[in-house]
Amino acid sequence: MSSPVETVATIRVQAAIERMRQERETFDQWKRHENLWFWLRLTTGYVSILSLVLILVVCTFVLIRHADFPAGAVVTATGALLVDALGLIASIMKVVMNPESMRRLQPVTAPRSRSSSDRMPDVATDA
Repeated sequence: MSSPVETVATIRVQAAIERMRQERETFDQWKRHENLWFWLRLTTGYVSILSLVLILVVCTFVLIRHADFPAGAVVTATGALLVDALGLIASIMKVVMNPESMRRLQPVTAPRSRSSSDRMPDVATDA
């Protein structure tokens, strides 16, 4: 049978192992979450750029061939070109390209100060 000191030490070691396992799981979950957000931002950026190009092409076509379209369509194309281009660029810069929107990964293990109750009990050795 083990002594009470060994039992306390074993319990503390097991508790520390479990705490580290949980902290590793938490960090890995944050890492996966940040990876998913990275891909979402990247995809959003590419879709926004593609949308901007399509809007520019269609509106430019309407403006170049303005004689073939009604006046309302030309005015709408002009407004769409201005508003969509500026709005899309502003939203890309504000939301997608903002470095502050990404959380910095950091250790989840908080430094702990060892109080007297956390310390291992002194073991008297017979010498």
